Amino acid sequence: MEFHEAEVNELRRYVRMVAGALGQQGDSFYVQGTPLAAYLALDGHLAAFPGRDVALVWDEQNGWALALETESTEDPVVISRCPDGIRPAPGDVAAFAESRLLGSTQPEPGCVRA
Repeated sequence: MEFHEAEVNELRRYVRMVAGALGQQGDSFYVQGTPLAAYLALDGHLAAFPGRDVALVWDEQNGWALALETESTEDPVVISRCPDGIRPAPGDVAAFAESRLLGSTQPEPGCVRA
């Protein structure tokens, strides 16, 4: 197995743990290898954007961010970042996402609005 493939597999396991912490089942995510990044679809909507789907996106430079879905040809629009490390504990990522979906107006500790 190549080193890069090992990194992709490790990220895939980590994203599965984040999805599990959110109570999601199945594969509602994907991981890409070049550049190393992840996308995790979320159930629910943000109060300010009730008709837009939301997702968690991850990249190796910025860590996790909550983003609004766009047209398939465009990147998601980042609404809030959680830069408390590149790979915070899955439960911390879930708490961050859930607080945004519940309409919290204040970022979680360690997280900032983009």
